Amino acid sequence: VIPEAEPWFKSIKLEKEKEVTGIYISGHPLDDYKMELENYTNFGLTQASKLLDIELKIAGIVTEAFHGVSQRNGLGYCRLTIQDYTGSFEFGLYNEDYERYKNFAVVGQVLYIVGKHQRYRKSDRTFFKLFDLRLLASVSDDLTKSLTIRVPVGDIDDAMIERLLGLARNNPGEHVLNMKVMEENITMDFNVTAMKVDINSAFIEEIREMGLSYKLN
Repeated sequence: VIPEAEPWFKSIKLEKEKEVTGIYISGHPLDDYKMELENYTNFGLTQASKLLDIELKIAGIVTEAFHGVSQRNGLGYCRLTIQDYTGSFEFGLYNEDYERYKNFAVVGQVLYIVGKHQRYRKSDRTFFKLFDLRLLASVSDDLTKSLTIRVPVGDIDDAMIERLLGLARNNPGEHVLNMKVMEENITMDFNVTAMKVDINSAFIEEIREMGLSYKLN
């Protein structure tokens, strides 16, 4: 008899699927980061691997992390592979970058990375210059200051107002909420000073369900 047990967290379930079958079946580890991917990344990983001298803002789940010690200088380093919906991306952490970010270099971590492929001096060989690395889950809190919701004036009614108020009250936080009310070529800007909100994926998904557009600032 199979004993009763609590369901696995989504992340654990997906990892077990990948471990047994080689692929994710019931979803993808990045599904919970739709807002961050849409607003803070500029390339998928397959495309990013081919670009030179362009600042890349990318994200993915760590699928491989090899830690080692350089024979040349005795310092630690790591070779990382991350994966998104489009493909994979490899890069290294060396010297100060390794000491600063090595705790993020763990299989299963979901990372946000800013950097650029550059050529070595007097050579056609390239390397990836890392500018920033952090957990993708922290990006919204670290980089977002405010949310602006665009509302066509013709769509405003009591039901919409109550839904927006309920959404804001159910997601209290530190982000400034702005409204941009639009009618043809006329736009009116409002700052909702009475409340601040927590901008998260569920909040943004409900804004989408209401048929409204938005901008993170």
